[in-house]
Amino acid sequence: MEDSAASAGAPVLLIHGNKDSMAGYGEAVDYRANHANTKLVTLNAAHFAMLVKSKEANKALRDFVIQTTGVKATLAAHHVTADRSP
Repeated sequence: MEDSAASAGAPVLLIHGNKDSMAGYGEAVDYRANHANTKLVTLNAAHFAMLVKSKEANKALRDFVIQTTGVKATLAAHHVTADRSP
């Protein structure tokens, strides 16, 4: 894993599925163990963890932003409508 963010002192959030066989979960665990300013959020899922566990992933991201910046993050749904008038 690239460690430039952690090396620069920036906080790092890893969101990883514990059943991921494509991008080894052990690498995320090792990265967290070797970088003090890194948070690892483990989701009970495989490779597409952030899709199948989107509610948990979004909460982890929102909480991380709040904790690291003090800024409250808001997830908003945007509704797009098309004006088809002549």
